[in-house]
Amino acid sequence: MGTTGQVAQEYGKEDYIAIQKILIKGMIIAVLVGVFFITLQIPILDIAQGIIDVSIFSFNLIARYYNIRIYTAPASILLFVINGWLLGIHKPKLTLVIALAINSIKNVLSYALVNYFGLGINRVAISTLVAQYAGLVVGVVFVFIEYGTTWLSYIKGCFRRNRGWKEFLQVSGDLFIRTLCSLFTLTFLKLNAA
Repeated sequence: MGTTGQVAQEYGKEDYIAIQKILIKGMIIAVLVGVFFITLQIPILDIAQGIIDVSIFSFNLIARYYNIRIYTAPASILLFVINGWLLGIHKPKLTLVIALAINSIKNVLSYALVNYFGLGINRVAISTLVAQYAGLVVGVVFVFIEYGTTWLSYIKGCFRRNRGWKEFLQVSGDLFIRTLCSLFTLTFLKLNAA
């Protein structure tokens, strides 16, 4: 959402260089946060075990799914950035194409992995992993179609000191905290209702 708002403002000003820089900053943060989640894979699972009140058998299934699915974190977060960017430049149909690609690949793979390879719970995680990265490829292709390789030339400049990072992180940080609070609240309500 933070990416969408910032990109839409720059799109209204027709500042296409700023749009590309916002995309790159979002992508850099997405990769870093995704790698951060992968790094904390075991502690997150330990915390989940303390919160979720399920049988050992059920938790083992959850853990098997999670241990594969966690590797989609960079792709999933990058997709949020790319989708936000596409909405900001007024191309919502392309976000639909990405969603259709991800869901189609996931459904076909899930069906094939269950019926022909008998992978059980792992099939959902594996199909989601492949589908997320395939969707990411589709999203990156849309970025290249829009800007070619020019957007890549701004990567180095984004690492310079105080080049709009403060504003970008403030908006993104506020939305991140709001989203975390919403997720914790919904999870708590679901766990107590069960």
